[in-house]
Amino acid sequence: MPSYYVALYFPELDAGLWERDEEGVGPVVLADGRRRIRQRGPLALRRGLELDMSLAKARALCPDLRLRPERSQRRREFLRDWAHWLYGWGPQVAMIEPWATILAVEVGSNPRWRADRRAFLQALRERAEGGPRWRWGAAPTATGAALMALSTAEASGRAAAPRRWAEVWPNLPLRLLPAEERVRELWQSLGLHSLGDLAALDDAARAQRFGPHWGEFLKIVAGAHPDPRPYFAFPETPRRELRLVRPVEDWPALRFPLARLFRELQDMLARAGLGARRWRLRLQAREAFFEDCLESREVLSDRELFLELWQRRLERHHWTFAAETIVLEALDSRPWGGRQQDFWREDLAERQEQLVEQWQARLGPEAVQTLSPWPDHRPERAYRILPAGACPRPWAGPRRRPLWLLPKAQPLEERDVHPHSEIERIQGGWWDGADVDRDYFLWRRRDGARCWVFRDRRHGGVFIHGYFA
Repeated sequence: MPSYYVALYFPELDAGLWERDEEGVGPVVLADGRRRIRQRGPLALRRGLELDMSLAKARALCPDLRLRPERSQRRREFLRDWAHWLYGWGPQVAMIEPWATILAVEVGSNPRWRADRRAFLQALRERAEGGPRWRWGAAPTATGAALMALSTAEASGRAAAPRRWAEVWPNLPLRLLPAEERVRELWQSLGLHSLGDLAALDDAARAQRFGPHWGEFLKIVAGAHPDPRPYFAFPETPRRELRLVRPVEDWPALRFPLARLFRELQDMLARAGLGARRWRLRLQAREAFFEDCLESREVLSDRELFLELWQRRLERHHWTFAAETIVLEALDSRPWGGRQQDFWREDLAERQEQLVEQWQARLGPEAVQTLSPWPDHRPERAYRILPAGACPRPWAGPRRRPLWLLPKAQPLEERDVHPHSEIERIQGGWWDGADVDRDYFLWRRRDGARCWVFRDRRHGGVFIHGYFA
């Protein structure tokens, strides 16, 4: 299967991330040493600010303009998140150096891409909505895909068919290449405008004038030489961190950013075919932090249930400071392909599990328990109380047992009791000092109640032990 790559280019990533993280504050620009705009966020673009515009003129047009520095750490986190999402479409995702904001994913082996690339582009647009500006390009080589993305002016992108790549790449302009300003001026003075012009030069002359690495670069673009890249690795503990614009002190303010982090983590886990049962939340301030864990019996994928469980839990364990940063981690990720639901009926077992988890989150794990059968002939010892999350034993005893068992058997007048069923004899308990010898049977009382009654063969007397529904 021939290789084929899609590259994503974020031309003004730092400014876009500033505007996204400080939403509602104002337009953001980054400036160069000459005090001119070299990056602008989407809001600054809509305000009419142009690249290479002086900061003085920009501030005259936008009094609320904000000048911000580069954010290399935030940029790496953003590209890492995108790399994890792209792993759902290809087995290899890499950053295309020397460009700092271009990712490429190998999609040639993906049957979904080969069948209909529009599905990928639609998913790409949905994933990028509300974020920094982006462009895309596709080509048989990773570096070629990056150049195709650089050559587009809008997010519509450009793609080159593998069989026509040899005709496409020579026409790409030299201005796209990561060259020094001195080399660019030299190309222009010699009348070189495209990669084809550069490739047509003699190898020795090109190396002597512009440097030896350009010949290797052109062969990589054409696909004649391999293009190895360091690939992103999927994290052992998926994690998301968000620095808040305004500190949060209560649940209503925390709900929206927590939902956003959960959605991003779910996206990443789902693309890798994983799910998580345990989640750790950390709220941080300068001099304080709060940390808590939430655990569910099954993989937790429903956002509303996730938020409701955290709300119940935080009602019992509330943080006491204004949190400035939220960190969410999926601690127990495991292979999970989703759950197929019945279209016509609700999944009762799943709804019961969700109800138990809600009770545990609100009341505490120790307050919610379940009954489990226990292998003992004596009815009062034939069950155990277990934590709600434990797996109960299957019932292997006789089926004829009452749902309502009295805490202590109550004596009856023997003359009023007559068996209405076969007698079941229960003997045992000598090993723990609670030996019994009883004959159990069904007895219907005058008011119609169906009672489970036994006659004590050792000490005499008749006793009622439970009621049938």
